Amino acid sequence: MALKAKNSIYYYLFYILLFSLNYSCLPTYHKARISNFKTELNSKYENSPVSSPSHDHVDRQQELKAKMKFPEDSTDHAILYKCNFTGVRQKLTDDQLESILLILNDASSYAWGEIGTPKTEYYLVFYNQNNKCIGITEIDLSGQTYSGPYRSLMKQGFINQITFPRLKRILKIK
Repeated sequence: MALKAKNSIYYYLFYILLFSLNYSCLPTYHKARISNFKTELNSKYENSPVSSPSHDHVDRQQELKAKMKFPEDSTDHAILYKCNFTGVRQKLTDDQLESILLILNDASSYAWGEIGTPKTEYYLVFYNQNNKCIGITEIDLSGQTYSGPYRSLMKQGFINQITFPRLKRILKIK
């Protein structure tokens, strides 16, 4: 009987260890995927030059003439990845996707300024109909975003104080 109890304990410890390793590796897996997506995006799409307040209007006019938007291709769906030990991901509904794209493509959603080194809490990955990554937005919970491919309308990526709570509410993040 003692041998059965001892084996059962080892059995449970093994599965706890396996479960722990699985969940501790998920964020690393997602970060590696995100890194691959970024490399693919940089080779496929042209980033706009980083704008400045003095050149902002001119840069945006050039993008409008070239019909550049974020993401450039038609977006079929998007997945929100949380950067924590669970690596939770959530597919956005069509309404969420439409609302988020409106925010990210509206220059009035952004304010000039940068908060410093961001701590990315979420990755929002946009896909086309062929399930290929066509855009990524990194989200810091203090309001800083970094999107690729970058568009000058995004200024320096700082979402203004009115729009950021709306973005969080749409994505259901705290």
